[in-house]
Amino acid sequence: MKVKVSPAYEAIVEESNRLGWPEMWKDDLYLHDKKTLDSPDIDEFIWTIRSTGTHLLIPQETPSVLDSRKNWTLAVLESIVKKSKDGDDAEFVYHYFNGKLRRILVEEALGIAHEWISRRSE
Repeated sequence: MKVKVSPAYEAIVEESNRLGWPEMWKDDLYLHDKKTLDSPDIDEFIWTIRSTGTHLLIPQETPSVLDSRKNWTLAVLESIVKKSKDGDDAEFVYHYFNGKLRRILVEEALGIAHEWISRRSE
């Protein structure tokens, strides 16, 4: 019997295979990202990939973890901005929304994250 996976997870695995990343910390993709995206409630997220792993950033969080998750999301994205300014562009950022995964600039991802935070703070 074939195990059904979410279209969102299929999209990031397809992109991962296209890039040949991650080379290390593959559990980020094949274990942690898969487990998170098994939830039917996940319909939007920001996903980052580099040769050494992935980050999956989601807006759907319970209020008890909002502050720590908000800080984590912004910290991840701000570290990508810093690395790119330092000449290290070896990380790609994607936005999954309306069933589509598209590559975006990290500055756009920061705007999306701030939008999530303002929605949750209301």
